[in-house]
Amino acid sequence: MDEILKTLVDQVEGATGAAVGGVDGLLIEQYGAGGDLGNAVAEHANLLRNTRAAYTETLQTGDLREMMVVTEKMIGYTQPIGEEYFVLLLLEPIANLGKARLRSQDAAKGLREMIGA
Repeated sequence: MDEILKTLVDQVEGATGAAVGGVDGLLIEQYGAGGDLGNAVAEHANLLRNTRAAYTETLQTGDLREMMVVTEKMIGYTQPIGEEYFVLLLLEPIANLGKARLRSQDAAKGLREMIGA
């Protein structure tokens, strides 16, 4: 997992860190960001659960494929890995979002194969 996350961060300009988390809010693995990403994973897990409930169940729009939270100082891009896990990529506001989406999909595919999700 560490190598996949490292590759993801290294290949996206403006990426500062990446993590694999469970929808239960627990951090599984992280790379970069200069600190513990446990709180970021927990918050994004909560957002992911609520967004899935709102869109998939209530609005019946189909499966959630990606989620992005944009703040003044950071972008949190979430790519689900099956129903139980997700990859979180933290980015600077000036990051290349197109590349972030593409490389996150590649990482999610590799992680999905690794964990059997």
